[in-house]
Amino acid sequence: MEEILVISTYPPKGSLYGNKFSAVASYTKNTLTHMSKSVIFTVFADESAGFETYGEKNIAVEKCWKRNDLRSFLHILKAIKKRTNSKKLLFAFEFGMFGSRKLLLGLIPLLLLLIKAMGKKIYIVSHGVILNFSDVSKQVGIGEEGKFLLKVMGLILKTYYFILGLLSTKIIVFEEHLRLSLISIGVDGNKIHIIPHGVCEEPVPPSKGGARKKLGFDKNDFVILCFGFLIWYKGSDFIVKAFKNKFKNGGIKLVMAGGGSNIHKSEPIYTRYISSLYKNAEDAPNIKITGFLNEKDIKYYFSACDLVVLPYRAFISASGPLSFALTYKKPFVVSRSLSGYAETEDFKKALKVSDLNIMDISFPLEEEGFYEKISALKRDKKLLGKALKLSRELFISRNWQKIGELYNEVLL
Repeated sequence: MEEILVISTYPPKGSLYGNKFSAVASYTKNTLTHMSKSVIFTVFADESAGFETYGEKNIAVEKCWKRNDLRSFLHILKAIKKRTNSKKLLFAFEFGMFGSRKLLLGLIPLLLLLIKAMGKKIYIVSHGVILNFSDVSKQVGIGEEGKFLLKVMGLILKTYYFILGLLSTKIIVFEEHLRLSLISIGVDGNKIHIIPHGVCEEPVPPSKGGARKKLGFDKNDFVILCFGFLIWYKGSDFIVKAFKNKFKNGGIKLVMAGGGSNIHKSEPIYTRYISSLYKNAEDAPNIKITGFLNEKDIKYYFSACDLVVLPYRAFISASGPLSFALTYKKPFVVSRSLSGYAETEDFKKALKVSDLNIMDISFPLEEEGFYEKISALKRDKKLLGKALKLSRELFISRNWQKIGELYNEVLL
């Protein structure tokens, strides 16, 4: 049987969403479990989600590296060197996967170059395409006075991704918008494949009424769900402030189902950001911040909600929370920053079938426009129904079974 090597964060044994540092862990596990069973996958994973090395069917998980440890790359290279018969390597790339130390991020191209020198074909799954540093400037504490620095950092990012493109055999991105971004900096378009973020199928989701009773929501509440790590580029602070200022009446509740990012928790600027966000929410009775959810509780929050909101400030990658919305067949709205979703073929078709355009399900990142969009969806049951149809259409086209087949076509 063919063996494909994998470098990725990965969840603990028996878990899917148990890695508190990275959502890439669950994505990689879903990818491998839905690919061909005639292939053996050996995953070189992080020890942050448990130290146990284990096997699950055709997947062997070797915990051989630690976050923020400069020796991690040596351990990975040593493990790969032993696999002389394995010719392919899948690299699940995310900026913070090896931790917060910038040197580790900078050394990733060198790691890939050494792997390529061993005769391996490298397939990169890019869990983010950041070419404009201004997209995350406030997240790292750079204001208007740092315009020159932003330009320099942008040039560095473009060069970084171009090098990744040179070292790879194939690059997988989740949306057409991200493919065009890589092409714009000179990455060979023939190398880039679009495989949308997969969608799980929940066998028997809880009833809406049962989930609301468990979580303490009234049956007449209009519940908005914003899911995932609390962070600036995802607009966590924007939606909290908007709800506090604009949604004081009307029976609309906001649930921020997530907690602070473990990747950034030691950074002073992030500590201040989270502190400010919680302070804004604490005296607003219509806002609830849950903290990091246990895997078993995720289904209740999605089943209980009426609408999923993605208030992202930048289109850096596909949204895992959107995939959850599709899993539970919930209507969703996105910020205008994410309007590039409509460039991907299956999304474009789903909009047409649902008699929608991207403006119908998107809002500007300003409080009044956001308030008007949410109020319109609460008031207009026909529009909400169309958004629900869109979610169901995308659930079909992005089901993990189909996504696994697309990965088979690229890798096998």
